[in-house]
Amino acid sequence: MGSSNFDYPWDKKRQENRCSDKNIKILQKELTPYLRCNVSVGRVLLNNNNYDKNTSCQIGIFAEEDIPEGTAIWNEKVFLVVHPYTIPRCHHCARRIRGENREHPKAPPNFKCENTNCNEIFCSRNCYKLANSQYHVPLCGKNLQTILSLIRQGKSGNNDKNPLMLLKLFAMAKIQNISPLNISTLKYLTQFHPTKFSSPSIINTSATFPAIFFDYYLETLNLLDISPYDMKYDFWIYVTLFNILRVNVFGSPGYLCLYIFMSLINHSCLFNTIPHHATSNDEDRILDNYNSDNEVNENNMVMITSRDIQQGEQIFSTYCDPNINKVQRGMILIPTYGFECDCEKCKNEDPSEMTSLYSIPLWLIKTSEE
Repeated sequence: MGSSNFDYPWDKKRQENRCSDKNIKILQKELTPYLRCNVSVGRVLLNNNNYDKNTSCQIGIFAEEDIPEGTAIWNEKVFLVVHPYTIPRCHHCARRIRGENREHPKAPPNFKCENTNCNEIFCSRNCYKLANSQYHVPLCGKNLQTILSLIRQGKSGNNDKNPLMLLKLFAMAKIQNISPLNISTLKYLTQFHPTKFSSPSIINTSATFPAIFFDYYLETLNLLDISPYDMKYDFWIYVTLFNILRVNVFGSPGYLCLYIFMSLINHSCLFNTIPHHATSNDEDRILDNYNSDNEVNENNMVMITSRDIQQGEQIFSTYCDPNINKVQRGMILIPTYGFECDCEKCKNEDPSEMTSLYSIPLWLIKTSEE
């Protein structure tokens, strides 16, 4: 339906602000309360040919002390979460709550919105208050069936529920009377930038969005009573937000979560940490002697070291299964995140098959004329 070359006026400014000294200091201050170990936020300079001028600098997390294997580095609450409304979950934190098929005594009760015309449910009054203060008020009592129907029509793998997350972000911006791109927490996150790759004829630097994508946008404006002529909520801002979410959301077929600090950990196939949901079955093992006033629930993300980490090392996670071969890893990393991994494992594997990434979506493939 339309194409994007990711060269909007705000893109370069966003990247400069992300890597500024001021922003890094703010990030460090906000990360510190969640920490179990001494780690710091810093810049990562990208000097290989896989990145263009818009992504020549990124943010990373670094160890400031030796960290043993099996250590919880931090425990992070989810910033934003959406679910498909198929089972009872808290509208704010997506925690499973009591319903027809869930009567476990530890499951929180069903706390309904105080508006009798609203069907949203919560796990506690606290989540209800947080939702109201952040995004729920403009959505309270609104019928989501149209946008849910559009999402079912336009299934696209892990991005199925991104329109719901975009809806919440637009609602959050409306409460603050700002552009969604000015939501303070989003300024920390990178976005999808398909760039130049070492392997020929794989990725173009533009992307075409299906027609239904514009329908998502129009229904978002309709639900929030936002004028399509309000430039704070322009369609290309919606596109930019989508490109931020697509490389930063985590979850499962049941829900999507956005974690701010987890999103700052860069990828390596030779990772040294593993993200772990702190469920009731293993939270005692993971959070042994962990002193924090953060409540642990099934959507908290705990970063666990998978090997000993030395002081000064960058903290890495893996964005794909490290046990599959380089071609298969590239088939995940390139179309989903817009980069080709440059770790030692990838450098030492035979790259000759990298041009056979036949499963990359057609809207990302270079044409023969190019």
